[in-house]
Amino acid sequence: MEFKNDRDRLSAHILLEDEEECGVICNSLKKLNVLLEKHRSIESLWEGMVSCPSNFVIIDVRLMNSMGRLFVEHPVYKSGSVEVIIFHRDEDYPLLKLVETKNFFDFLPESVSYDIFLRNTVSKLRKIALSENKALESISEIEHLENRLKRTQKELLEASEIFQKKMQFNKFMEYFWDSKNNGESFIDCLVNSFEKTDIAKKIIIFFSGKERSEIRTVRKESDLVEAVAPISVKKLNKPLNQSFIEKTCQFISRDRLGSNAPLVRVIDCFGQSQFLIAMKITEVEKKNLKQVLSFFDNFLSSEYQSYTNQNGESLFIDEYSFISGKSKGIFLRVDLSTLFSYINKDSSVFLMKEFSQNLFGGVRRLIEPESKFLRSTGGVYFLNNCNIEMEKKLRKYFENFDYWNYFEDRNENFSRLIEPEVISLTRSEMTNICFPSNGRSCHPSQNWS
Repeated sequence: MEFKNDRDRLSAHILLEDEEECGVICNSLKKLNVLLEKHRSIESLWEGMVSCPSNFVIIDVRLMNSMGRLFVEHPVYKSGSVEVIIFHRDEDYPLLKLVETKNFFDFLPESVSYDIFLRNTVSKLRKIALSENKALESISEIEHLENRLKRTQKELLEASEIFQKKMQFNKFMEYFWDSKNNGESFIDCLVNSFEKTDIAKKIIIFFSGKERSEIRTVRKESDLVEAVAPISVKKLNKPLNQSFIEKTCQFISRDRLGSNAPLVRVIDCFGQSQFLIAMKITEVEKKNLKQVLSFFDNFLSSEYQSYTNQNGESLFIDEYSFISGKSKGIFLRVDLSTLFSYINKDSSVFLMKEFSQNLFGGVRRLIEPESKFLRSTGGVYFLNNCNIEMEKKLRKYFENFDYWNYFEDRNENFSRLIEPEVISLTRSEMTNICFPSNGRSCHPSQNWS
């Protein structure tokens, strides 16, 4: 028999020696709406208590130790999950003495009628069952609330992590723009922003322009930036296309930063990749990685293009327009002759087009729209329509510009000898330079833009 899952009805197993007495007790229990299962042996009762759990058991004291089984050793009884009522007769007193120390719910003496006794007993058992059910409901509700709380806490934690990441990206952009407004180069802005945020543990910045004969990396005095020795494309005997460059950089970054180091592409105005940035990112879920990389691809490419975009208007004019009456403020003399002396020795190792685009693209951000350059000889430039603040920014910009990145030779230390100078000139001094008394005006020796 299997008891139905009926919370409003109690269930019981019953084992008595006297079948007639058992029938009387069963009739009384049926009046009380109790589900019953009668047993003829302790072995049957033993199995029934396991297969069909009940609210209580009525057992004859004479059968508690029979057929080699001891009722008090039953695991269900020992677990305390069932109430036990001991049936006895007057002559069973010696047996009762043996079990009176055990934890039983009640003792049912032999009687002519059991209605009143069992009514009180079942009433108590119903109250216990009701309390247990309420307790189970409370426990279930508590577990449900705890699970909801855990889910809510997890959701809040995830939302907080997403918010913190978003704030990190916002801070990254703010730091980048602060550095940019201070006249720093694209690479310096990039490195400063990574250093001030916790987005990446390590980065490698590859130059990926196709006109290079080597795959090189940016070198910076920063624990964040990892440099790699230049790789000669000629020695690899491979065609220098974008796919080959990216695969090579990906291989290097995985070797240096780990297998999960993604590459971010920095694209110029012509859709060409100029930098590949390998990043060892702090913990980011796989599902969010694509979004993170998309942010860097878009933001860094957009910022790089703002550095190099010439807007179709030349920065350079002739000396007559340069010194015209429309010019206002001070003039600046930008002297890059130490760099130019290296270029003159071997122009084939210098990436002039890329250098000019990046150098003057960065300058354009720091000057007024009406400010223009005049070329002179030997790497000397003049700039009109300037002010003191502009002079400070330009001096810092030219001093910090990474000139050595545009050389293809292997000498890593020559950049220490490049000493750019930015000095201010009055209109009178500028006029004497453009229109000297000896009649020799300044003019370019070669095109640098």
